Amino acid sequence: MIPDQTNQTWEIILLTPLHVGDGHFLVRDRDYTTTKNRLSVYFIDSIIDSVADNPKAINDLAHLKLEAFMQHHQPDLQPEYTLPVSSNNHQEIRRFLKNAYGEPYLAGSTFKGAIRTALRNTLNHAGLPPASNYRAFSQQVKKLEGQPHDDFIRPLNVSDSPGINPRHSLRVEEVKIFNVQTNNRPGWKDFSKKTTLNRFEDVNGIFVEALKPETSLHIRVELNAFLQKPPVNALWPIPKAKGLSRIENLAGVINDHSRKTAEKERDFFADYGQVCAGALKFYNDLLQNGFKLVETIPGAFLLRMAWSSGWKGMTGDWIKNGDMEPIRKENNLGKNFCPRCRKQIQGPARKGNFFCRSCKSNFASSELELSPIFPKTRRLAMKDGSPSLPMGWVLVKPSQSAFWEKAVRSSYTDKIAETIPMETDTPEHSPADKADIAPQEKPTTVTETLRETWDNVHLVRTPQNNTIIATSGNRKATVTGKELVPDKLHKLLFGKKKSASGQKVDVEAVGNAYKIIKIH
Repeated sequence: MIPDQTNQTWEIILLTPLHVGDGHFLVRDRDYTTTKNRLSVYFIDSIIDSVADNPKAINDLAHLKLEAFMQHHQPDLQPEYTLPVSSNNHQEIRRFLKNAYGEPYLAGSTFKGAIRTALRNTLNHAGLPPASNYRAFSQQVKKLEGQPHDDFIRPLNVSDSPGINPRHSLRVEEVKIFNVQTNNRPGWKDFSKKTTLNRFEDVNGIFVEALKPETSLHIRVELNAFLQKPPVNALWPIPKAKGLSRIENLAGVINDHSRKTAEKERDFFADYGQVCAGALKFYNDLLQNGFKLVETIPGAFLLRMAWSSGWKGMTGDWIKNGDMEPIRKENNLGKNFCPRCRKQIQGPARKGNFFCRSCKSNFASSELELSPIFPKTRRLAMKDGSPSLPMGWVLVKPSQSAFWEKAVRSSYTDKIAETIPMETDTPEHSPADKADIAPQEKPTTVTETLRETWDNVHLVRTPQNNTIIATSGNRKATVTGKELVPDKLHKLLFGKKKSASGQKVDVEAVGNAYKIIKIH
């Protein structure tokens, strides 16, 4: 019998642009300059360093726009990165999440949040009280999902992805906001003008840094088998969610949720004809071809995540239609209308009552009339000149652990290489630069600097996941599986003792950790 997997590497391939924000904005003429169809991003610290010995330049930096400053003082400074952009209507751009090296990456919490939404549908909702008793309903939902220390998704651990090069993966996307108007008319929201117009060409969209479609990321997932053992669960009960019993079961559950999401979105856009033709085509293709593709790849699934997935992607997709009305009234969700004059109500309820500015009447929240469509907005990225792409759709498939290790190692070694003067034919190094490096001064290769041999090592095997841990002083290195264990140590490590002392191992640095590559 093949044992269940407790950890796995997943490759995430973007089908549409992905934006994961860090809460900050890039501001035009402060953080970036534009030329033709590209913009150049600068960090203020680098700008200050480049003119630190020029007091006038420091003073001008506070008064001049960035582009004028760069033209006037011409500092010896290259942009941190440049990005393609198809429109010049932007004044600020939502920034993508990046690591300490300025590389975009996918946060494990973002990916896990999307999985959480899919798995929430599999919890047993049969015992929930009616949502009309909102207080009892919300309290029971919290008990159903568990408190933070016993949250139903706690057994699933998800890593961050290694960072990737922004020059090859990022671009600026203009996102238009589709908005259903009164009488179910299609429109496009313009936040800068605080209005909704009939044509998308007439509105300014939201500009975001986004990873391009076909970008590939890698993450590691682990299912904590210890928390799910019956004796442990009896003492520390964690709500049961279908799909979390085995890591192999996750794909089927997530695909079921994603298919239902895609079908609902297809039906939504189908009601608005040619105005939403691009988005409708995307969902038709996804349902006809995308889900057929994942069926041919064991363990693969489709998922929508991150910014632009909205209410359905974060919270509301599992709530039954009959429960939506009291929840919306309690939380003032969506557009509300006065029961007297049928005009839209502006602002939240006060002490349970609403006031209509149009007809000057007061009424209770129970009388409030809700828009039959909720949510009424959709965010669509531009494709071929029209808003067509729902953001955040990805294909996820199991990958060999070697790809994860390679991604981590290449991310780490790239940083090392940046600090070593290597010979190159790229424009960054002139012939004079190369001449300054004497043959005997050429650095050793990065691979050699990352490998070490440890003597007198203590080896221990953890039986839960067959991980071998090598300890040398205050340093540790690990590897999972039996492949590297020589025959002479099998009885010690895989017997009752599960340890062996005084051994010799070769290790390789992976980020701030070490990986065992050979046991002598």
